Amino acid sequence: MFNRIRAAWRALFKTLTALQPVAESRPEPRRGVSLSAIWEAGRNSTDAYLPEQTFARAEPFPGVLPNGMAMDALPSTSDISAYVSQQAYHEGLGFLGYPYLAELSQRAEYRHVASIWAEHCTRKWIKLNGNEEKCKTIEAEMKRLAVRELFREVIEKECFFGRSHLFMDFGDFDKPAELGVPLVMDKRKINPNRPLKRLAVIEPMWAYPGPYDAQNPLAPDFYKPSSWYLSGRTVHASRLLTMVGRPMPNMLKPAYAFGGVALTQMCKPYVDNWLRTRQSVSDLTYSFSVMVLATDMETVLSGGTADHLFARTDLM
Repeated sequence: MFNRIRAAWRALFKTLTALQPVAESRPEPRRGVSLSAIWEAGRNSTDAYLPEQTFARAEPFPGVLPNGMAMDALPSTSDISAYVSQQAYHEGLGFLGYPYLAELSQRAEYRHVASIWAEHCTRKWIKLNGNEEKCKTIEAEMKRLAVRELFREVIEKECFFGRSHLFMDFGDFDKPAELGVPLVMDKRKINPNRPLKRLAVIEPMWAYPGPYDAQNPLAPDFYKPSSWYLSGRTVHASRLLTMVGRPMPNMLKPAYAFGGVALTQMCKPYVDNWLRTRQSVSDLTYSFSVMVLATDMETVLSGGTADHLFARTDLM
């Protein structure tokens, strides 16, 4: 009898146990830190760039491209973007942009570096040898055009932005049809009746690269713009002396608007460390500064007025 009851209870217990759902053990999701957050933490106040941002083509300044021209008319950079997005390693570096670089040029630490660089590049200048009369004529013309001063300025702007231009004006600055054709050494183009009238420094935000070959590495214009867009005008590259002191690899040239890395951008980590250290020393010194006012309190303690004491504190 008891054996039957025991067997019935066992059968019932097994049935109830089988009907209960078994909780499925799932591994807890892994919680990690994104690469962007790691870059941000390691760069203090400098923003990190994602791969698609680092290699994205730089946007032109409003009004630089000709009217009716869209960005898709320029050579495509989609192949580069697709390639870099598959890479496992990335430093988070990128082009700071001309507005930010222009803002940094106000700081003495950056301006002093660029000024010294430009000054030493033009300090000794050049010495002409040959026919004395021709040398004097050339030197007088260079002085009239302020060649030395303009080269110093164009080098300084290149240090600020990574690219700058020197425009050679033969009186065609307001003739779009003439600006778009090459400037050749021809008497019909350059002669005593049509001399070089002036040189003008062009900052990079006003110039955007025009057509270039992005397919054939053997082409002479491979990643070399044949013309530039300046405030809606197409200017042939031969009319601009382009200054790029630290050129970028081909993959990064569109992202930097075919300029180089600015000396300002290269100096930024060191300047940031210096500014932080300088401020820390100043804060430390200030925290130990204690003002001591020595005065005679006899008048105040004897019931007189404290006008003299307050007058002294107002002067401090």
